Amino acid sequence: FIVIDADGLWLLKNRKLALFNKTIVATPHPKEAASLIQASAKDIEADRFSALNELAKITVEGSKIIWVLK
Repeated sequence: FIVIDADGLWLLKNRKLALFNKTIVATPHPKEAASLIQASAKDIEADRFSALNELAKITVEGSKIIWVLK
């Protein structure tokens, strides 16, 4: 497993990390999640499951991402 938080989340979204065949655990707080999916932190808090569904659309080829919304 590789845990990614903070600025690493931006790198993950923009495919700036070379992580192939890895299991990634991404742990954004609501404000970070909001910036990743172009929403507000209030939107994230209001519907965390929808936010996770949107975050799940962020992919890294050959890797599995587990999203843990703080």
